[in-house]
This record gives sequence, C-alpha cells and structure tokens, in this order.
Amino acid sequence: MPFFSLNKANSITEEQLAYHLRKKTFSGVVAQTATTEFYKEKYVCDEEVSYADAVFLNSNGRLEKADINNKPADFLALEIGQVGSLIAVSRVGVISVNFNFPENSVIFLGTNGTLTDTPNINSSNIIFQKIGKYANGMLIFNIESPYFL
Repeated sequence: MPFFSLNKANSITEEQLAYHLRKKTFSGVVAQTATTEFYKEKYVCDEEVSYADAVFLNSNGRLEKADINNKPADFLALEIGQVGSLIAVSRVGVISVNFNFPENSVIFLGTNGTLTDTPNINSSNIIFQKIGKYANGMLIFNIESPYFL
C-alpha cells in the first residue's frame, strides 16, 4: 500500500489503517470523527479501569492496569470499568482523548495504566513499550511488543 496522509477531508478504511499502523507509515491529522469500531474485544476487570488506560490480561483472563515495572500492555481500555464489569478493549485503533502531550508525540506505557510521552529507558527491570502517536486530541495506537530493559 502506498504512503498516505489523512485529514478531515478524506477517510481511511479499517484495512488501510491497520496496514499503516503495522508499517508505521502514517502521517497527518487524524479525522475528528475517527473511532475504534473494529478489533474490539471484551473482558472482565479485576480492578477499576479508566478510559484509555493501558491494560493486560492476568493469569485469570481478567483485565488489570499495565505498568512499566512488570506488566506489559495488551490493550487500551475503550470504556470505564469497575471490578467485575465487562468492558471493550482494543490492540489497534484511533480514539479521541485529551492528553497534555505536545502535538505528534510518540506515546509509551507508563505506570499504573497511564500513558506517557517520555520513555523511561534508564532503569533496570523496566518495560519499554511503544503504544502509538498523539495528535489533535486523537491517539492512534497499535500496541507493540514490549522490550524488557
């Protein structure tokens, strides 16, 4: 597939988005109407989860918050969840979210389910995991395999 730039005037198919997220050839402004209406899975929460939290499946097949210290992310939460509630999650997509990150920031796994624009690569026994890119109030995410430092 060719390189492309997305803006409010054009659109992208699910197949095109998935391809470019895997190849990391995306640039431009994400359409404000973009949502994650595909690649959704549903799991039960083992702890309270907020929208856009990085989460992982524990040994019981339930969701917990991911953390750079010992729990790599499997998904992003697409909705708020309480202990025992069933919520939608996704490994890849585009969601609307307000972060205080600079435009076009590369986003990484942080602590306790949070996301950060500053990777922590100086500590031992820490996970380095790229989550996606943030621009115009949209997070384009494709949960990558973690690197253990």
